[in-house]
Amino acid sequence: MSSSPEPVQTNRTTPQSFYRSMPFFDQTFPEIPADSIDVPTMKYAKFYNKNEGKLDVGMLFKNKVELIEAVKDHSIRHARREYYVTESSKTKWKVVCLHSTPGQVKQNPSYGIKHVIQTVKDHTGYDIPYQKAWYSLKMAREIVYGTWESSVQKLPKYMGALKKYNPGTIVEWEHKAFQPSTGAHVIGYVFWAFAPCIEGFQFCRNVISVDGTHLYTKYRHKMLIAAAMDGNQQINKEKWTASHDGGWRTGILTTNMSECINGVLKGARRLPLTAIVEITLARTVNYFVTRERRSHAMVANGQLWTDFAYKMFNQWHQKSIDHTVTKYNHRQQSASVVTKRQSGFGLNTHVVKITNRECSCGKWTQFGIPCSHAQKVCAAYNINAASMVKNYYDVQAYKNTYSKAFQPLYPEDYWDAPEFRLVHDTTIRISTRPGRNQTSRIHNEMDWRQTRERQQAQQRENSSRQ
Repeated sequence: MSSSPEPVQTNRTTPQSFYRSMPFFDQTFPEIPADSIDVPTMKYAKFYNKNEGKLDVGMLFKNKVELIEAVKDHSIRHARREYYVTESSKTKWKVVCLHSTPGQVKQNPSYGIKHVIQTVKDHTGYDIPYQKAWYSLKMAREIVYGTWESSVQKLPKYMGALKKYNPGTIVEWEHKAFQPSTGAHVIGYVFWAFAPCIEGFQFCRNVISVDGTHLYTKYRHKMLIAAAMDGNQQINKEKWTASHDGGWRTGILTTNMSECINGVLKGARRLPLTAIVEITLARTVNYFVTRERRSHAMVANGQLWTDFAYKMFNQWHQKSIDHTVTKYNHRQQSASVVTKRQSGFGLNTHVVKITNRECSCGKWTQFGIPCSHAQKVCAAYNINAASMVKNYYDVQAYKNTYSKAFQPLYPEDYWDAPEFRLVHDTTIRISTRPGRNQTSRIHNEMDWRQTRERQQAQQRENSSRQ
């Protein structure tokens, strides 16, 4: 009996995998932890998208040709600006805009005609004439702030709301005339002082600077500003007034304190009267909030004086180390101080009288902080010079200056009806002439830029006083 041979069974084994499956992140960026890459958004590397045509910082391109095409596409579709090539090589391609891109224009009163022209060019790519930009800006200001005539009529109602929601605020009126036919008063002067500024003035330095500035309107109006200086060498606007003063200019001229306020309000001088009052309120509130926060930081740091007082006192203390003092009278605590000679300057003699709190250099009297000569004499008589710093430099005084809070005004629907009607004075309209009106006064000798010789002479004079 024969039987068929059984089939030979071969041992077939499944081939083993010699490659271990690796995570995607390990294959792509093995040197970077996987959790640090955002693959769906591709934030690790930015590649140019031709469909969007936008450029971004750190963007990558395949080659130089793609870069050139991308810049051309972006300049036409988005930037709308011309450019020119400043450098081109195999490894670098550099371009510069023909007109530098201005920063984002904030909505503020200083927004001018040149900004209108540039904004239209950025959005449309076209240059509009100066006259069209002027009319556009004029219409926009009237939409936002109203006309001069409507602003004057609104002013009594706004001032009433200002006094109502901020008790203690002072508003004084002086009318030029009364019109029986219309029952309206013609505006002459309006004076206002915010209540927090009145409360804070008693902690400021005992100096008031009054200065006037012209308003850039079609009427001859002026704005007078009374400002005081706090213990940190900052300005506290105490009083405001708008008037037509018949050509008289009241105030202390050429003071840095007044000129600083003029610069802050330069953009607001083109606006109607009520808008000017609103801007003075908004900016004063901003000053109070910022400086009150700074005063709390000073208290938390354990400061005794303001930042300005610390800076001046320490600066003069370092100078006093090299001075030489000669005592004269212990009862009056008087002495003479000779400064150190350096670079052709120095060896100047100054007289200090501690009991009178004065020095011949005048700095102690001017700033209320013992100068370097006074500090040297105080050290010679074993007197604490820090105790002679004026009280308005104390941190508590600085804090009290801005401790009074402003209260926000309710919407116009909640305002009370005005006590009288007010109209503008048409007799003080500026005569029209071709071209735009002058906005800057003619410079005189106090506005001339100092020459190098004059600067050097002034430096020598200041050094001789030290």
